[in-house]
Amino acid sequence: MPNNSIYGNVWLDLNRNGLMEAGEPGIPGRTIQLWSKGLLLRVATTLADGRYAFSYLTPGTYRLVEVDGDGFRSTTPNSVDVVLVGGQRVVVNFGDVPVPRVWMPHIVSR
Repeated sequence: MPNNSIYGNVWLDLNRNGLMEAGEPGIPGRTIQLWSKGLLLRVATTLADGRYAFSYLTPGTYRLVEVDGDGFRSTTPNSVDVVLVGGQRVVVNFGDVPVPRVWMPHIVSR
């Protein structure tokens, strides 16, 4: 059986342009789901440098889904379809940015 794999990074998209560039760090602890034919097959959590990987995949169509963490939103699509034929290594990266927090002062009237 060919060793197909899908791997990549979740990174902090500092300039919010959807492109992974030098100096943009990985984000640890993000959840990446691997789906096929409507079934959740595997789940990976990104490492300290933002990397994740799914190896030993059979040929077929897969969907990768990044689950945005609290306080973050994506600058890239959260869902990517990949077709594996045989012996392929496919890179899928996901960019995220922090959601600005809104501060609301507490006003007390007398």
